[in-house]
This record gives sequence, C-alpha cells and structure tokens, in this order.
Amino acid sequence: MEAKQALSGNAYKRFFVKALESGARLQHRVLESGDAVVWKASEPWSDTEQTPPDNAVIICSGMRCPCHPRIAHNIQCAHEFCVAKKFELSKYQSRWYNKHTYAVHNPHHPRYNHSTNQGQDILTEFEDEDLDSNENPFDGISSNMAVDEDNEEPLEVTYPELLNLCTVLVRTVANDKKEKKKVYSIVQGMITRYRNERAFIVHFDDHLPISSQVDQDNNLNACQPARAITQSVTNSSKVGRKMSAREHIVRKKAKRGMNGTQLSQCSQADDDDHLGPPKSLSRNCRLCRLGGHGQFQCPSLLQYGSPLEKNNGILRAEVATELMKSTSYVNTNLAPDDERIVYGTLPAATKAVILHARYIKDEGQTFMLEATLLQVGGVPHGDYSKVIFNISAITKYLVREKNCLFVSQLKRSA
Repeated sequence: MEAKQALSGNAYKRFFVKALESGARLQHRVLESGDAVVWKASEPWSDTEQTPPDNAVIICSGMRCPCHPRIAHNIQCAHEFCVAKKFELSKYQSRWYNKHTYAVHNPHHPRYNHSTNQGQDILTEFEDEDLDSNENPFDGISSNMAVDEDNEEPLEVTYPELLNLCTVLVRTVANDKKEKKKVYSIVQGMITRYRNERAFIVHFDDHLPISSQVDQDNNLNACQPARAITQSVTNSSKVGRKMSAREHIVRKKAKRGMNGTQLSQCSQADDDDHLGPPKSLSRNCRLCRLGGHGQFQCPSLLQYGSPLEKNNGILRAEVATELMKSTSYVNTNLAPDDERIVYGTLPAATKAVILHARYIKDEGQTFMLEATLLQVGGVPHGDYSKVIFNISAITKYLVREKNCLFVSQLKRSA
C-alpha cells in the first residue's frame, strides 16, 4: 500500500510489482563480513559450503545491488527487496515518484508556473496564522454565493453546482489556446496547494493596462452583454458536426451509388446521357441459370414441348389422374428383352420431367412411364435419360407442388 501511494502508476506496475513477484522466488544469506548473497530458492546451498551458487548476486555491505536493472533504472530491484523484506522509497530515484510524493520531497522545486501574461502571480500563499479559516480566499471579488443572514457564512455548495461551474469555465476558454494555458496553470496550482494543505488566496487585479485587442474591444463594448467565450472559432463553417456511425455508413453508401452519375449542367446534352446504367432487378432462370427469361419460358425446356401451366395445381392433379387410366393415352407393350431398370423414385436434383411414352406390362395390369430428367443447366441427366419409372414416382412429382416443370409427349388415345 505504501508503494502504491508513493510511486507513479507506471513505476508501481513496472518495477515494484515485478520486484515483489521475483523476490518471492529468491533467498538470501548475510555473511560475517556484512555482505548479502542472493540466489534462487530452487538452488540448494548448505551452511557448510563456502562457495555460493554460480548465479548468486552479492550485495556488499553499505552498497547497492550491482545487477543491471537496478543500475539502469535506479530502483529497488528484486535482490534488494529480498534482503530488506520491505519497500524502501529512498532506493527509488525521484523521477519514479508521483506528483504528491515529488512535491513533498522537493518543496522548493519550480514544478509549476502559475503566473499570468503580465508576470503577476494571482495565487499567493500565506501562513496559517495570516489567513483565517472563515475568510473568503478570493480577495476583492463580490461573490454571488448565498449566505446565511445569521452568521454570514456561505451555505453548502453541492457537487453538481461546483462541477457545472467548472464546466462553464472550460467552455469559456475552449477556443483560446493562450487562455487555456493560463486557466490550466491556475487550476493545477490550486489543486497542488489543496493537496499539500497550504493556505492561499486568489487576487484579481482589474486595473492592469490593456494589452490585447480583445481587452480593447471589451472596454469599448462595455454596455454589451458579457461574452460567453473568450474567442470564437474562426473556421466554424468548416468544422463538421458529430455524426453517428450509422449516419456515416448511410452517407458512404449514398456516395457509392452516385459514382456513375454526372451533373447535367456540364454540357447541353440530355440528362439520360449522364445517368449511370440502370440496375437490373430481374432474376436468372432457375433451370438454365441464364438471364432474360424465366424457367417456364426456358429454351432448354420448350424444345421438348409446352410445359404445364404455372401455378395451376388442379391441372397437375388431373394429369396425374389420367396417367393412371388405361384409356387416356396410347399404351405400348414393353419388349420382353428390355432390361432397363425400373426406378421407383426421382433423384433430388430433378428440375424438370419430360415424359416420352407409357408402357404396359403383365397383360395391362402394370403401367410404366419412359421419361428424361433435366438437371441444373437445362441439360438431360446422364443417368436418367429415357429411363423407365413407376407411375407412382411421376404422379408424386406432379402433385408435390404447383410450379413443377413437366412436359408430356404422350399421344392421347382415339
């Protein structure tokens, strides 16, 4: 806790924490001469042995550790921490102190400059007996703070009120680099004096000579309202406003879509000559994957005949019923030597069915259909070209959906 309060955040994490962790893995022995020998806890060294381990570090009596990290950074290394078993601030160079510790150990160091442009310090320090605790630290300024009429002491100031007042001060000098440095120096000086518990008062001199053009303008326009800011932004028209990430994305997309558009005022030509190519909203054919037509007007399908009407489920159900009637279409007897396989199902990649002929078998008791299946691209399937299917496989395909592609080349019976 003492190291965290005295050192800066970088020194505490970078040096002290590492020295604490590394020191826990070390052990030491103090010799009769006063020298300390530090070595790894994993390496044994008995009391009877006179020679220390090879990797041991010897810290001479009254001297600092000779290791490289200690010499490079001037800190309390892990070897010194192992011997001392405590944090020693004196072994750290002052550059590793935090602001409070540095100010305590260097009270006369000119760390901060609290002077104004005229070279006069408005923060004046006093001894405790020179400044009464009930006295207003702001000399010569009439305060608008509410006071109690009985004892003339200021009422309690809330944290939001004080924070709002500080915000107004920052906004007032936000656009003036010179005044921002002055306010920063004043506020930093007040914070330092408060933390060091040193009494002070703030004195404002309103009778200084006018040295800047801004002060001259304020003197001439004394009857005008008070300025909200010390300096306005000269390029305010060029400063972009805060935009959300969504607005950035929308604007970027809008600019990307206008890349092919030119202004018609560039020449006397028609506006149509300056517009980009129209965006095509049509989809490609689901059968052949080409553009310019749909799957029901695909040339790969129309070469076999006209397909059944689109979105007509009733027509497909009627065709499925007629396929199972013996008198609806012309039947052909299946040759006895026909050894083609009779398929009972259609493959999943079927895009269209082209029906060629209907065969009968077993003296008209069994109907079979010869068909060709089209796959993606509108080409016949290599394994299902003019093959034989059970009639149930074809009817299931017909009634499955009302947009299936089906072309019948069967001849109706007279």
